[in-house]
Order: sequence, then structure tokens, then C-alpha cells
Amino acid sequence: MCWPVKQHIAISEFIRCRLQLVGLPGEKIALVYNGVDTAAFVPGPVARADVRRRMGAGPDTTVLIFAATLLEWKRPEVALKALAELVRRGENVQLWMAGAGPLRASLEKMSEALGIVPQLKWVGHQKELQRWMAGADLFVHTSVGEAFGNVFVEALSCGLPVVASRSGTAEELVRADGEAKTGKLVAVDDGEVCGFADAVVALIGDRESYGRMSQAIVISHTLVWRCGLVDSGDGV
Repeated sequence: MCWPVKQHIAISEFIRCRLQLVGLPGEKIALVYNGVDTAAFVPGPVARADVRRRMGAGPDTTVLIFAATLLEWKRPEVALKALAELVRRGENVQLWMAGAGPLRASLEKMSEALGIVPQLKWVGHQKELQRWMAGADLFVHTSVGEAFGNVFVEALSCGLPVVASRSGTAEELVRADGEAKTGKLVAVDDGEVCGFADAVVALIGDRESYGRMSQAIVISHTLVWRCGLVDSGDGV
């Protein structure tokens, strides 16, 4: 069905590779990432203070935000287990779960079994997700095989470092190495839950370093994503 098409657009290198695996010639595939509204997804001090006050998050509370439809492949249970590990370690932390879906009831039962009900805040589907991102400190992404993940870029545009499973486009969108880091990637294995907790502790452990990272994220991603990303032939 695709063979007569002269040019295809892949929204990530992950998808481009998958298209090539099923037989599409690489020269017929262009890479164009999705864009983000950089006028809407920005750090918001006023929104931050308001939403944190409403959620009972103090100035020393580390707020994690998860935003996805509550489906199995999004793996929201990993976020809950990571929260439980952080609580076990004595961290002052909240997890805001933004999104709705068929797993909500089972996840609520899991939160009770894990003993994290006081630290877990269900906020449901949000049309103005940027307000909630503005109030958080870190964005948590646990899905596997993500084709792109707009929320990655929306969170980064709001100045949020990302802790994500090393899968799908995470390695393309999250810089986990070098000087211009934007977050941490966690291997999808038996130690994943502790890996997420370790990453969170590492990112918020040095507030001065965290502040510089957050500011650098906003500057770099606002400039790049406003212009739009296309394949220049030697990488993005």
C-alpha cells in the first residue's frame, strides 16, 4: 500500500527505523518531529503557586507528574511503584496522575496496597495540562514503544527535567548524557522501579544544578521546537 507513495513522513527516528524494517526505502522517508505550542507550554510561576497550594504541596515537596491515558502499555503502575519506593526512602514527594482510562480502578487499589494514598493525587484528564506541568518539578514517563510522545516535549518546554523508560523515542527526546542534560533514562528491567527512584533523587538532590538544567531546557527547547525539527541529512 505504501510503495506508490513518493515520500513518507516519520515523526521520530524510532518510527523511521520501523518503516525501514518493513521494507520502505530510507530515501523515501523524511523525519519531521511533532511540534509544541511554546506560547502555552512555558514555566508559569503564578500557575505553579496556585496549583501547588490547591494540592497541598509545600515548598520542599518534590512533585512528580505523570500524564497519559491509563492503558497497559503506558505502564502507569511503574510510576506508582516508584512513588512507593521514594516514600519508603523517606522522600517528601507527591505524584500527580493526569489522565483517565480503564486502569484507574485497579491503580487505585494498588495505591492502597502500596500505602501511597496520601502522596498520590488523581487529577484526571486536563485540557490545560501546562498549568499542572508548571506546578511540578519532574515529569515521569513509563510507557514503552512510544512513537513520539508529545508530552515529552510539552514537559521540557515547561522546564521540567524528564525521567523516562529507555524505550521508543525517549533516547531521541531526552538528553541523558553530556553537558546539556534534560533528564535521565531508566532501563526497562527488573531494577526499573529502583532506577526511577534513584533518578528522581539524583535530579532533585542538587537544587542549584537542577535550576540550571531547568533553565537550559526552556531556552533550548523553546528555540528548537518553535522552529520545528526536520531531518537535515546528518541527524537532528
